[in-house]
Amino acid sequence: MNNSNEIKILESVSREYLEPDDGRMVDKKVISMVIDNITPWLKGPEILEMGFGDDLWTSRIIDKYGHSSIVDASQILLNEAKKKYGTKIKAYHCLFEEFIPDKKYDTVVASFVLEHVKDPVEILINTKKWINKEGHVIIIVPNADSLHRRLAVCIGLQKRTDELSSTDMRVGHRRVYNIAKMVSDINLAGLKVFRKRGLFLKFLPQNMMTQLSDELLVGFMKLSENIPMEYCSRMIFDCVL
Repeated sequence: MNNSNEIKILESVSREYLEPDDGRMVDKKVISMVIDNITPWLKGPEILEMGFGDDLWTSRIIDKYGHSSIVDASQILLNEAKKKYGTKIKAYHCLFEEFIPDKKYDTVVASFVLEHVKDPVEILINTKKWINKEGHVIIIVPNADSLHRRLAVCIGLQKRTDELSSTDMRVGHRRVYNIAKMVSDINLAGLKVFRKRGLFLKFLPQNMMTQLSDELLVGFMKLSENIPMEYCSRMIFDCVL
């Protein structure tokens, strides 16, 4: 792996988090609601965040456990994290592929990570070394079979639901998972799915989502709790050894 090139890509993508456009702001609202639903799955007190990203996990983890650990190859994002949270976080500046922790964790959070990395199975294998025997790895990824991607195929914007869109490429996605592919990678890494669920009903492309009210976004989140996982826009997998 060309580490310097990987870091360059990550630093470039970090601008998407620090200078979000209107579409990204909607995405942050949706992800925040997803995290509210999944936070009860956290097992502490030692939590490792894989990437700082939109800063949507850190405050919740600190509120619950008083501290958090973050591994990120983007120095730009880690500087933001340190500036905001100071000694409440322990920051590790390196690629996930190179990370060797100085302790075991109760939960590792891989929130919107695996669609970005070069070898997701290798990363998942690494997480097994980072958790204790009763530890959990929580994975959140976009769903290739979300209703809005199915619609894109129906109207000819994409040939397949797992085809990378212009938005995917702009934010550094290398793949888009469906349920079967995600379960396959989890199994290949030697992890087991303890529980899983889908969240948020998205039926429009990102640029059109900006026209929806917050009330509608909340409604589409609640509605997703009553539809099959394969139609939701986000997939969550809680994995164990």
